[in-house]
Amino acid sequence: MLVGFEQKDYKNANVLRTHSETNAIKEKKVNKKKVNIDFSVFWDLYDKKVGDKSKCVKKWNNLKDEDRSKIINTLPVFLKLIPDKQFQPYPMSYLNGNRWEDDLTIHKTSEEQQIEIQENMLKRERKKQQEQFKNMEKNSASKEEITNIINSWKKR
Repeated sequence: MLVGFEQKDYKNANVLRTHSETNAIKEKKVNKKKVNIDFSVFWDLYDKKVGDKSKCVKKWNNLKDEDRSKIINTLPVFLKLIPDKQFQPYPMSYLNGNRWEDDLTIHKTSEEQQIEIQENMLKRERKKQQEQFKNMEKNSASKEEITNIINSWKKR
């Protein structure tokens, strides 16, 4: 037991200390900095809404403006690369892992490559046919020439 303090005073001191600390926490002003892109933009874009949203908001607000901009610019491609939602990371994992910095090169599937090859072949064939048609037009007779030929045959 403390000397010079009654037990009653000791209890009041703890209550006062605890009470004042609580008030200090409540009175602490939260510095809200302006954010260039609101969290709702990210949340709406990210189609896997799982995990603690409040922690995501806090993480989002602590990011640099350029990081938030890059996230919004790269997120659609990132999500397109992982179409099956079960393999997409949680939004918080995406933010914590700086996934917007990943290399997002899109590799074509063999089916896409085949389609591209076929399209290129068709374009070349179409161009060749157009050139042949132009040559045929140049080498063909005009209406007057055809009329003259027909009239000359009739005279025979």
